[in-house]
Amino acid sequence: MTEVSDWRMSAQLPLFKRMIDTGALERLHGAIEKEITAAIRRIDRAAKSGNPDYQDVVADEESNFIEELLGLAFVAMQTYLTTVRTSLDRLSRAYRDLGHPLTFPSDRRIFDMGEPLRSGSPLTAIRAIYEVANYWKHQDEWDIGEELCGRRWKPIWKPGKNSERRTIEVIRSLEMTPGSTGNLRSAAEALDATDYKDLSALRSKLRRWTDMLYQRVYSEINGRANDVQGAMIAKVTGLL
Repeated sequence: MTEVSDWRMSAQLPLFKRMIDTGALERLHGAIEKEITAAIRRIDRAAKSGNPDYQDVVADEESNFIEELLGLAFVAMQTYLTTVRTSLDRLSRAYRDLGHPLTFPSDRRIFDMGEPLRSGSPLTAIRAIYEVANYWKHQDEWDIGEELCGRRWKPIWKPGKNSERRTIEVIRSLEMTPGSTGNLRSAAEALDATDYKDLSALRSKLRRWTDMLYQRVYSEINGRANDVQGAMIAKVTGLL
């Protein structure tokens, strides 16, 4: 390994560490949380007005607004997840170009790594966040059909593409349904963010996931560097 290759390899991991920082996401979520807090206050004030019709109108309007804000919060998290994935892919390609490919995956499979959404579930919290964002962006494009559930027919989303099928499977497991006005709130609750004006539970899941990724990548890179160093020492020793 040349000095240039050595330097290039050692520079990649700190760059990846910087790219997975959640500071920008926290600031963006902070603005969203502030607006959700204001919407909840407007609902509370309307509830004290003594006018049921006014209460209903305000509650409907502000609840829809909260849904839109939560949708933006999930898309912001999906954007962050995509940034992490592309940064990891860049790191992996750099090592491959230097002749030291990593075994760690750098594609969308990383969204299926980490803590499960529920104990024993194959669905991870990170995959759930990613697919909820897809739902919010593409739900208006999906066809809706019906299925018989007991003696009643209920609406269901009909996937048109494999990518839609994956998203629909995930959001149905979160008890999100066509026509519901509270799907984003249901998703947030399923991911432990029961207080909609505080999304820190979601960000904590992202931080634990990125910490896990970093540690696993660091261990592989550090182990690879030790192997290379050991090989060089053995070679020099053999020449003595």
